[in-house]
Amino acid sequence: RLMEEARERLEAREAAAAASDDTPVQKTTSGIGGSWKRNETAPEEMYKPKTGSWGAFPRPRDISKAYGGGRRVGPGYSNEEAKLKSQESTRERLKKYREKVGIDVESEKEHADEIEEALKIGSLAMQRGMYSTAVSALEKVTKHCSTNSKVGGKVFLELAMAYEAVGRTPEAIKVYSVLSRSRMEDIKFDAKRLLYGIEAMQFMQ
Repeated sequence: RLMEEARERLEAREAAAAASDDTPVQKTTSGIGGSWKRNETAPEEMYKPKTGSWGAFPRPRDISKAYGGGRRVGPGYSNEEAKLKSQESTRERLKKYREKVGIDVESEKEHADEIEEALKIGSLAMQRGMYSTAVSALEKVTKHCSTNSKVGGKVFLELAMAYEAVGRTPEAIKVYSVLSRSRMEDIKFDAKRLLYGIEAMQFMQ
C-alpha cells in the first residue's frame, strides 16, 4: 500500500512538471530582454542561500524556468531597427559634441570661401615678406574660426607666425599658447614647437 501511494505521488509530480514545461511564459514588456510573467505552474523549489553577492534571500532554484527566458544574443537574434537607432543616436551625440568643443563650426562652413581666400593671401604675403598684409588678411576671418578645428587652427597658426614676423611677439605668444591646447594634434604640435622657439630666443637674450 505504501509503495502504491509513493508511486502515485511521483507520477503526480512528474505530470505537474510536464505541464509547467508545456505552459508558455508570457512576456509583459517589449524590447530585447524585457520582463516576463511568472510561470505559475512551475514548481516552487525555493531555497535560501547561506551567502552570496546577490544577498541571502529566498529565490527559485531555476530562474529561467520560473520566470521565463532572458535576453537573447547571438546569430538570429539581432535587432536591426534597434541597432540603426543606436547608431543614429551616437552620430547625433558626436555631432553635438564636436560642435560644442569647436571641432565642427558652422560659421567656418558658411564663410569657407572667405577663409580660403584669406589663407591664400596670407601665405603669398608671408612668402614675399609682406607680413602686415598677411596679418590684415587673416585677422578679418578669425571671427569665423575656432582654434579647435582643422581650418580654424590653420588660420590662427598662420596669424601667429605673421605676428611673430611683424614683431608683435606678445600677440604671437598668446595665440601659440591657445593653440597648444587645440584638439587638432598637428596644430597643437606646431604651436608648441614655435612657442618653444620664441621662449628659447627670449631666454638667450
